[in-house]
Amino acid sequence: PDQDGMGTHDDANCDGQINYTSAELTPLDIVPPNTDCGDPAYDFVIGSGHGDFNRDLRQDLVFGNPQAPDSLGNCNNNGRVIILSGEETQEFNATPSLYGVEAEVPLAGGATTRWTLAGPEESKTGTSVAIGQFTPGESSPSAADLLIGAPGVDIPADGGHGAVYLVLGETTPSGTCSLPACADFTFYGGSVDEAAGTTVAWAGDINQDGYQEILIGAPGYTTEDSDGTSLQEGKVYLLDGHRVHELMTASPLPATCTGPTGNAEANCYNLWELSSGYMGISITGEPGDELGKVAPATGELDGTGRPDLVLSSNVGGAYVFYGDNITQGSTTITLHIGGIEDGSVYSANRRITHDSPANHFGAAVALIPDLGVDTDSYPELAIGAPGTAAQDGAVHIISSDEINNAGVWGTVNATTTSIVLTGKPGSGERFGKVLAGGNLDGDSHGDLVVCAPHGGPPLSSTSGSGAGAARLYRGATIDSLYNTNPLVAITTNDADVAFMGEVPDNPQRDGDRFCSSLNISSDVDAAPNDHNELIVAAPDWEDPNCNGANCGFRGKAYVYANPYTEPGMSNGQP
Repeated sequence: PDQDGMGTHDDANCDGQINYTSAELTPLDIVPPNTDCGDPAYDFVIGSGHGDFNRDLRQDLVFGNPQAPDSLGNCNNNGRVIILSGEETQEFNATPSLYGVEAEVPLAGGATTRWTLAGPEESKTGTSVAIGQFTPGESSPSAADLLIGAPGVDIPADGGHGAVYLVLGETTPSGTCSLPACADFTFYGGSVDEAAGTTVAWAGDINQDGYQEILIGAPGYTTEDSDGTSLQEGKVYLLDGHRVHELMTASPLPATCTGPTGNAEANCYNLWELSSGYMGISITGEPGDELGKVAPATGELDGTGRPDLVLSSNVGGAYVFYGDNITQGSTTITLHIGGIEDGSVYSANRRITHDSPANHFGAAVALIPDLGVDTDSYPELAIGAPGTAAQDGAVHIISSDEINNAGVWGTVNATTTSIVLTGKPGSGERFGKVLAGGNLDGDSHGDLVVCAPHGGPPLSSTSGSGAGAARLYRGATIDSLYNTNPLVAITTNDADVAFMGEVPDNPQRDGDRFCSSLNISSDVDAAPNDHNELIVAAPDWEDPNCNGANCGFRGKAYVYANPYTEPGMSNGQP
């Protein structure tokens, strides 16, 4: 049946849900240069956030290839980041509907509408990428800025300290350039093997001085107990944006630090110096947390006007830090719980737990604009648990009202207080592995997109993996189902739209891991609808025209314009 009224057969299994394959519903495909290095499942990352680097009034797209080879094709895990200007999407703009001409845009070359930032040897540049607005813009419109994670960088050549490159949009070079030379500033990790830059994020302007704060995840940070056992706490650095800007513009000499060669470098900072408090704070996890491994969620949960932070634990759980407890003093930025200058998760305002942490509860966290399920107008918190029910997966949504009313240093048990979305039974699809919240249909509710990178029918006799799936749940749908029966889990059949990965021609191949990375961006296509776009990565996608042994996995990203076209469509059985 024609479920969305667009004149095509879109509900093949008659479950009342739109089921689109990525090939059917892709107005713009984006394919990176051929990369035959490492594990493809970790080699195509969509930058989080949104922004316009060349000020052409179109949102640009950013992708990371952390295992990309060097300029000679050697697989040294150099990595790279590729920026694709919105100007490249002319055919996308001309065809804003979902059923436009498919356009494949290779991410290669050095035209003025594309930029490639190449990482140093073994740096894994592009493991994480965040797009934002660091400083108050000096031009109008202001250009976007980039944080680029390179967790493989060694300082001083004795272990993976990691690094993060800050590249300002006002100075973003065209063509190809090499990092760290073309970065405006570099942060080097604070200890051996901590892998700083595994995750990066813009935290928002917590101290309200006009500059965004910076979050850097270092999940490899560890201390040892009395028996010499590594505790694997992990660490997240929260850097004061204004102080960083002061270092970048210092006169007469720029900031210097110890670089990968062991010698002094300009325009950089060693995070081991953070203990002074002047530049910011570090937040250390509990044993086993590997804090900083999962990308954080940032936004306002409590109505104070300051952004809040949600950090995830690798052993099951999440920590909420309210922005009004993190303020800028005359010389320090301090976490004001217990009067400490350097923090730990023991100081979190709220702790989110689950009775079954082994379900990988906390594998992903995302804030969703207000769903309407409670009495306030603040975001809800979604937490992925892809290990639930033999890896079928689940997502738990905790209302902001539930979090804010938990009391000082309160604990919220998601087992009994959350709205539960479940993966497809018996599928092993890892539903909840990746999450994104935003508004995709233009109504007053936020929406949630849930990734199941192993979803769909098994593709080979040797693996139970499918091509991958992304499922869109409108906020109005979640609100209605929850208020009808709050004790019944929301299932995959309740999703408003399902996007499925492409099925490869080779029956021996596993899936594309469609929806291993995800972003909701503001209006990429500049179409009159002014709706946000959905961007989904399939890192294992393989060019069907390649010749087997020399094929390699190239990966592909799909940009969906207006992914929910008919807000009033029926979700009933056909």
